[in-house]
Amino acid sequence: MFSTVTETEVGLPDRTPTKAGNRPRTVKQCAACGGDFLIAASMADRYTTCSKSCASERKRAANHRGTEDRTCERCGARFTVRVSHLKGGRTGAYCSNACRLAALNAVSRQPPAATANCRICGESFRRPACFGKPDADGKTRGVYCSRLCMWTDDDYRKRRAAKHSPTRLEKWLFEVLDAAGVEYEKFATVGRYVPDALLPQYRVILEVDGVVWHRKRVAYDKQRDVDLTAAGYTVIHFTDVELISRPRAHALLSAAVAGIQAGQAAYRPAKLWKVTDGA
Repeated sequence: MFSTVTETEVGLPDRTPTKAGNRPRTVKQCAACGGDFLIAASMADRYTTCSKSCASERKRAANHRGTEDRTCERCGARFTVRVSHLKGGRTGAYCSNACRLAALNAVSRQPPAATANCRICGESFRRPACFGKPDADGKTRGVYCSRLCMWTDDDYRKRRAAKHSPTRLEKWLFEVLDAAGVEYEKFATVGRYVPDALLPQYRVILEVDGVVWHRKRVAYDKQRDVDLTAAGYTVIHFTDVELISRPRAHALLSAAVAGIQAGQAAYRPAKLWKVTDGA
């Protein structure tokens, strides 16, 4: 309760802001220290403490109200958590942000490796335990001990070839081969490589390469051609610069296919190699 006064009473702090001027004062009791103070009657509902220090102390006490003592799930240390902070998905399970991050990192790590047998060669090898579980497609990861065994599996090669979507250049190549009536295989697996088109009757491989992409892998493409040539295949490359348009692509590819059918197939490297080697 408070009473209205018209003059400042000696010994009582005046909480009234300067802009209030000489408005009538009223006496209130501080909610923090219990002492009396003066405040403008028109502002009495807005002020409950006699000073800023009392206001800060009251706010601090209110913030610490409703706390719980807990044990950190990471390090085992005891700590105090405010009940008001246990909102928005917070669990209050860790004493610090460092313990929380350490716990998250431990959960995100791969589980310990388990022993499995290779589907192809039967050799024992170690793999992450989670790789033994089927994924969304029902396929199990980590069933091969090496890439060599992986590429030896016919099922794997068929699945990989089925996922490949032909580019514009590859579609033009297939159109020419269909028109010529040549027997060929799209994205057939030859060893560990998947060429664009394989002509098994002539043991010829046709490749249509994008310059921008294949300039980044010149060394790999050269070794690829060496391996395919050693396996008894003739590799013929064309680039997107040469096959700039559909009429030009059809004319160039048709001439190449006619040469193959006439028994005049010869190795043809991608022209981008010369540009890259000289750069």
